[in-house]
Amino acid sequence: MEKKNSNQTILEWYQQNNRFIDAPCAGTGECGRCKIRFLSEAPIPEEKEKRLLTESEVKAGVRLACVAKMQKDAQFEAVGDLFGTEKIVVPMEETYQEKEEIDENELLGIALDIGTTTLAMSMVRLSSGKCIKTVTSVNHQRSYGADVISRIQAANNGKGLELQICILKDIWNMLLEMLQVTGIKEKQMKKIAIAGNTTMCHLLLGYSCEGMGNAPFRPTNLSLIKITIAELFEKIAFLIKTNEVYHKLNAEVVILPGISAFVGADIVAGMYACDMDVSEKMQMLLDIGTNGEMVIGNKDRFLVTATAAGPVFEGGNISCGMPAVKGAVSHVQCLPEISKGGEKEYIWNYEMIGINQQNEEMPKGICGSGLIDLAAGLWKESLIDENGTLIEKFFKTGVSIKNLKITQADIRELQMGKAAIRAGIEILCQKAVPECIFLAGGFGTELNIDSASVIGLFPKGMDNYVVSKGNTSLLGLQKFLTDKNGEMRVKNIVKLSEEIVLAEDGNFEEKYILFMQFLL
Repeated sequence: MEKKNSNQTILEWYQQNNRFIDAPCAGTGECGRCKIRFLSEAPIPEEKEKRLLTESEVKAGVRLACVAKMQKDAQFEAVGDLFGTEKIVVPMEETYQEKEEIDENELLGIALDIGTTTLAMSMVRLSSGKCIKTVTSVNHQRSYGADVISRIQAANNGKGLELQICILKDIWNMLLEMLQVTGIKEKQMKKIAIAGNTTMCHLLLGYSCEGMGNAPFRPTNLSLIKITIAELFEKIAFLIKTNEVYHKLNAEVVILPGISAFVGADIVAGMYACDMDVSEKMQMLLDIGTNGEMVIGNKDRFLVTATAAGPVFEGGNISCGMPAVKGAVSHVQCLPEISKGGEKEYIWNYEMIGINQQNEEMPKGICGSGLIDLAAGLWKESLIDENGTLIEKFFKTGVSIKNLKITQADIRELQMGKAAIRAGIEILCQKAVPECIFLAGGFGTELNIDSASVIGLFPKGMDNYVVSKGNTSLLGLQKFLTDKNGEMRVKNIVKLSEEIVLAEDGNFEEKYILFMQFLL
C-alpha cells in the first residue's frame, strides 16, 4: 500500500522512486496494463480508463497509473503488474546445470544477457566452461515502455539516470540471488561478461542516447568495455554500500562490443556462440523480438540488419499479451468439433509456461509463440482470410481461450510484426543463400516452426533447415569467459560485419505490404 502526495501521475511516482509497475506502452494510455486500485476514494475515471477498464474494475476503484494523478492522502496498490514486485528473480531450466559440489577455491565467472524484456545470468566454472546455475529476472525498465524506442525516448527526456539505476538494481539483486543459491564466496567470482542490444548497453553504462533517437542513429560507443565492479555499480553505491558483499566482490567486468545502433553485443555474442566467424558455410542468425535482428554470412563477411517488428513477439501491444514467463499461453491447437445442431464449433487446446493444466489454473495471458500458433490455427480452419480478417462470427467478439480474448486488432499487430521480419529475411536472402538458419532467443525456443511457416513468417521450405539455439547471447558469454581467443574473435566479428539499412532499400516497403498477408 502506498500513501504519497504529489501532482504527478502515479506512474511517474513509481518511476522516480524506482518502484516497478508494468507499463509496456510507456505511459501513453494505450495498453491498459498499469492498473492500480485505490483503497481510499478513487478519482473520476477519464475516457481512456473507461475504454481500457471493465465496468466492474472501475466500480472497484481500479484506475491506470499513467492517467491517475497523485492526490492528497491517496492510498492505492498495484494490481496490474504481471510479474509482481517482491521476488524479482525466478529459476529457469538450464541447458546444462552442474550437480557437483563447488570447491571454495574454484574460480568462477558470470555471464549476463540483458534483454529488453528479460535478464538471464549464468554462473560458469572458469576451469571447464560448464554452467553451474542460471537465474532470470524481468527487466524492470519495462516500467518505461516495452521496447527500446520507448526507453530511448525516456532517456532523452531526462530519465536516463532512473533507467540506469533500474537495471543496476536488477543486476545487483540477481548477483545476490546467485550467491545465495550456489553458496559460493565473493572472492571466487573473477570475471563478469555482459551483452545486450545497443540501447540496453547504453542505459547500463549511462551513455547518452541522443544519437540513437533519430537517423542516422549513431551510438555513443560500440567498443568492448572493461571496468571494475565498483565502476559498474557506481550509480547505486549509495544503496548497496552497507552490504558487505559489495566490498568483497573484485571481478573484472567486460561488456562485449556491438555492431550498430540496432545490432548490438547480444548478436555479436550469438554469432560467436554459433561459430559463424570460423565457418565456411553460409549461415543465418535470426533473433526475433522487438527489433528482429538478423545476420547472414560466413568467416569472410557478415551482412547484418534489424527491422522494427514491434513488441508483439514478446506479448506487447496485444490485449491479453505478456512475455514468455510463468502463466503465459505458449502453444495453442485448434480442435474443431461438430455440435449436435450440425454447426462447427472450435475448441482451443493450450499449454502454459511453468503450469500443468491439471492444476486448473487460468492463463495470465498469451505470449508471442502462442499467438502464432493461434493465427496458424485460424488460417487452417478458414477463420481468417488472406488479409488476416476474422470471419463475421469472431470479428467483433474475438477468439476466446478460457479467460483470454484475442481480438481482430491483435491479429493485425501480429501481421505487422511478421511482415517486418519476413521482409528483412527476404532482402538478406537476395544477397546470399543460407545453408543453415539459427533461431536465437527465448521466443525461438518456444516457437513452433510449422506454425511460423503457415502464417508466412518464414519463406516456404526454410523450416527444413531452421535450428532453435536458445539464448545464443548467454551461450556466447559463457563461452567467452573461458576462451583465451574470445576477445579477439568478437572484435573480428564486428570488423567483418557490414550493416544493411532496410529503410534505404527500395524493396523493403513493397515486401512489407506483401507479407502482411498470410500463406506467402
